[in-house]
Amino acid sequence: MINPDNILELWSGLGQTTIKIFENNKNSNILAIDNRKKPIEKSRQKIDEENVKFVCNDMVKYIQKIHSLPKLTIMLYSFHHIPDPVEIKVSFLENCYKKMKKVTIYV
Repeated sequence: MINPDNILELWSGLGQTTIKIFENNKNSNILAIDNRKKPIEKSRQKIDEENVKFVCNDMVKYIQKIHSLPKLTIMLYSFHHIPDPVEIKVSFLENCYKKMKKVTIYV
C-alpha cells in the first residue's frame, strides 16, 4: 500500500516472506538479512531478481551501522534471535526507533 522504494526484512530465514513481499512490491528494492549462511543460500536459489538481495549479516550489528531504516522494515519471527541479556534487545529496539524516518500524516 505504501509502495516503498526500499524494504528491509530482518531475519529472513528461508525467504518465504521475502518472496511474498516481492510479489506485492515488484518495483521496490528488497534487502533480506539473516545471520545464517545456509538459509541465505537457499533463499537465493528460490528467487533471482535484481532488486532482491539476500545478505548474511547479524541484524543487531547491521542496525548499529546504518544511518536510517527504510520506510518499510519487517521483523517477523526475528526478535527472539537477538541474544540475551535483555539490554541487548532493548538497545536494538531503541536503535531501530531512532533510525526510523519521521513521517508526517495529514488527515
